[in-house]
Amino acid sequence: MKIAFSKPTRTKEEIEALVRGFRAVGYDGLQLKPNQYWDYLDEPEKFRAKWGDDPGTASALITASDLTEGAAASLRRVFKFAAAAGSERVVLCHYVPREGLTPDDIRAIARDISALGKEARAMGVRLSLHHHFNNPVMHRKDFDTFFGAVEDGTVGLTV
Repeated sequence: MKIAFSKPTRTKEEIEALVRGFRAVGYDGLQLKPNQYWDYLDEPEKFRAKWGDDPGTASALITASDLTEGAAASLRRVFKFAAAAGSERVVLCHYVPREGLTPDDIRAIARDISALGKEARAMGVRLSLHHHFNNPVMHRKDFDTFFGAVEDGTVGLTV
């Protein structure tokens, strides 16, 4: 599946053009940014009423979290919405500064994200990590450490 990464949108007209136009430019699905789905988070039926039942409209949902307890609870809300909206995956940007983290810290993060990945899978959604500069999984050795500690089949990678 060829998924379009959504561009930032500031107005309802820009969101409308994005959601109504991604197929016309050759994409099968669309990865939405938080401001493009967040208003519907607890009411996925309103999202479907607005945008239709085409699962490609919300193929992937990108979100950011530091995985503190409150943030993890918010991530679970995204999983629930994703399942109801027909999303394939939730793409997580893990916003924790990499500086000062040890390999053991990265392995602990992998275990936490694996547990969340299991929860997502139980809802029929995949969890995928998207790395950024100064995030825990940034260098090649971080990838090896992280994915060496992730439980198989619980977390993917979005590059």
